Amino acid sequence: MSNTKPSYPTTLSKALETILTMEEAESAKPPTVTPIPLNFTVEEFLQANRIGRTKFYELVHQGVIRIIKVGRRTLIPRAEMEAWIYRLPTPPLFPEAC
Repeated sequence: MSNTKPSYPTTLSKALETILTMEEAESAKPPTVTPIPLNFTVEEFLQANRIGRTKFYELVHQGVIRIIKVGRRTLIPRAEMEAWIYRLPTPPLFPEAC
């Protein structure tokens, strides 16, 4: 008789590891999704679009960006921000060809 152990305990332990991993995956919480706000503050708008405050207010005074005043707060609707982004000129794909 040989003293070698059969291979099934190794296979069984791997199966148990897989089952535990699947249970952990099932019990894991799904990632939280942060909703996009309907209105942005001036600071949020500036950060999101990487423009300065002076340029922002120039665009507001030119009527390019419309704002909403709520008391002393200045808000920019998400739709207005998206519309402004779509109105921006797009650079040519191959500038050296121009």
